[in-house]
Amino acid sequence: MKKQILTFLLLSQFFGYIIAQTTIAVIEFDARNISAGEVATLTDRFRDELTKTNQFTVIERGKMEEVLKEQGFRQSGCVSDECVVEVGQLIGVQQMVGGSIGKVGNVYSVSARIIDVQSGKIINVTTYDHSGDIGSLLTVGMQQVIDGLISGANVSVASKAQGFGSLYMTSEPSGANIWIDGIKISGLTPVMIDNQNVGVHEILAQKGGYSTRQLVTIIKDDVNKINLLLQLGTGKLKVVTDPFEARVSVDGVEKGLTPLVISEIKAGYHDISINYSGYSEYKKSVLINTNIIEELNVKLKKLASMTISSDPVGATILVNGIIKGKTPKTIEMTEGEHVVVLQKEGYNNSETSIKLQPGEELTRELKLIPWYGGLTVTTSPAGANVYIDGTLHSTSPAKIDQLITGNHIIDIKLKDYLQESRQVRISHNKSRTINVNLTSRASIESKVAKLHKQKMYFFVGSTGVFVSALLLNNMANNNYDKYQTAVSNATELHETIDQQLLIAKVLLATGLGSAIPAIKYHNDQRKLRDQLKRSEK
Repeated sequence: MKKQILTFLLLSQFFGYIIAQTTIAVIEFDARNISAGEVATLTDRFRDELTKTNQFTVIERGKMEEVLKEQGFRQSGCVSDECVVEVGQLIGVQQMVGGSIGKVGNVYSVSARIIDVQSGKIINVTTYDHSGDIGSLLTVGMQQVIDGLISGANVSVASKAQGFGSLYMTSEPSGANIWIDGIKISGLTPVMIDNQNVGVHEILAQKGGYSTRQLVTIIKDDVNKINLLLQLGTGKLKVVTDPFEARVSVDGVEKGLTPLVISEIKAGYHDISINYSGYSEYKKSVLINTNIIEELNVKLKKLASMTISSDPVGATILVNGIIKGKTPKTIEMTEGEHVVVLQKEGYNNSETSIKLQPGEELTRELKLIPWYGGLTVTTSPAGANVYIDGTLHSTSPAKIDQLITGNHIIDIKLKDYLQESRQVRISHNKSRTINVNLTSRASIESKVAKLHKQKMYFFVGSTGVFVSALLLNNMANNNYDKYQTAVSNATELHETIDQQLLIAKVLLATGLGSAIPAIKYHNDQRKLRDQLKRSEK
């Protein structure tokens, strides 16, 4: 029984301790002149070190992001106190930690503040300046930031025991309130502040809807002057669409998928565009006011589709003067009236107006009217059949008034005459004339017979010469055999052999020369016969 009571007391103390702890969350620190990845790592280390203090119930980063995602809230760019408080309200914590990490020269400056979510007041502020490697800022520096934040003291590695300087600030416009490292100072710009620790400090200036944040380095025993250029403040834009998950861009920069709240938008007019596949793009200029959430609820309109075909196919499609491809083609279009023009070489443009409703599916087939030119065909003799691209048109003389522009094959056929073919190009609104002299089959056959006689004359002549050369060559061979055994007439035989071989060579060359005309006449004869065969088809 005593053991159970002791256990109960221990558990009661434990849960009482947990309940007594303040719930707190750490929002991503703002990156200034260092990479977002480095700041994310430093923020995670800050969160881990804060958990180790056992003074708070620290909300895990994953759980915080999960809640914010469900609420359609993006924490990136959330640096103002109002934005940090709104995040705290969404995730249901008592306090929030926000801040910034920047770099000037070799000095890293960390500014952190604890904000009460219910009242929106800053509970504690600290700054920490670190000179040197960013790795030391991770391993040692973030712990010192937490120590300073909990105690409310500022820590400066770069400026310890280095003294003080003065800060003189002006602003455009003047009359701005000033915060140094999260602490508001008395007076309005222009203002002089003495006894400031040397090192890097964060300056916030505000006047009405205008504000600016800036890092400034205080130099020892010097008056450090700074002019602050104030710009319009920021507001938020909440975007909800039907359907959800449409892509939103502000001034051409993509911000995410709906539903979402876009924070830290500069006051003034901004161009909003919303895109979703299969739907018309939504565009609007929206006025953003300082510290106000503007709401944009948009029902997107489904795109219509238009299928364009043509006779003939392959025409270029222009919709409202913009080329969309070649027919046939299906094009997604917005609702409303559109001017469709088809263009194709050799044809008149076809133009039509088409009115589309949201989601409508429309099909149109457009017939193109070709360009025409003229052609006149005359033949000698007349009366020949004239074919255009393989189709019989009329007999010569033939006049064609409407012939589609472009290249055409003209075939001319007449009995007992060779067929003739011509390729002509017809131009728009122009007329051409071709004159063709036909060749009779009888004249070709006469040429063939004449060539045959000439071929045979040279063939027989060259054959006789070749035979004579062979006989002389044999006689020379026989005399050479006698020359081998001759005693008294060897010299005479040798001379005879030389003469016979010389004459044989001359005859051989003559025979070859006679054969060349015979071959030429044979080839000419074959070509003419081929012409005759082709004309019979």
